[in-house]
Amino acid sequence: MSSTLETVERVKTKTIMIVDDHVSIVEMVTRFLEEMSDYKVVGSATDLTEAIRVGSETKPDIVILDLILENGTSGLRLIDELRESSPETKYLIYSGRLSISSVRLALASGALGIVDKGSSLRELSSGLENALANKPYYSSTAGEYLRQLVKHKHGSKPIAELSPRERSVLTMLAEGLSSKEIAFKLGLSMHTVVNHRSNLMRKTGLNRVAQLTRYAVELGLVNQNTKFTRP
Repeated sequence: MSSTLETVERVKTKTIMIVDDHVSIVEMVTRFLEEMSDYKVVGSATDLTEAIRVGSETKPDIVILDLILENGTSGLRLIDELRESSPETKYLIYSGRLSISSVRLALASGALGIVDKGSSLRELSSGLENALANKPYYSSTAGEYLRQLVKHKHGSKPIAELSPRERSVLTMLAEGLSSKEIAFKLGLSMHTVVNHRSNLMRKTGLNRVAQLTRYAVELGLVNQNTKFTRP
């Protein structure tokens, strides 16, 4: 009987990974979630490399993900990187750096919900519950940005429809990596990376790396305070 109850309990418990560049946020959210019997935090990370490793190993039911990680890296890259190794994992954005562009990009990347860090932890809990049930959830701030998107109130240049790999290449270009370095990091040929760069320029209408870098900042792919290594 006891074994049966333990099995039922394990089935009901949802596994969570927390990815945020602030250790204090990771610790706070972990303590909050561990008070609930329905959730188990199976890992955490502050940078993309560690997040990919932990996510691939633990294959959590859901990731609570910040938009910007250490060194200004986009947290949304994690969704692309874990797509093959953990296809069932869901993502809930938890960020204090929301904008119209970042909300749109988060949705395009596959996030099921977006909660602003100015919201209560109870709202974060609601976001988790909905995302795990495959229901979209947006806090008031994120919801307002979403309404502006729907009503076409955003007057800046439309965001190009980029593939996951193109977003990765764009981010790395903005971080100052050369095509050779990008090819090495992504395990691609130089020819493939050059093609991705050509597609980026064609889709965005931008022809210089500096322009693409500014575009990546506008999208929230990199932090505007990132110290780029190349002009």
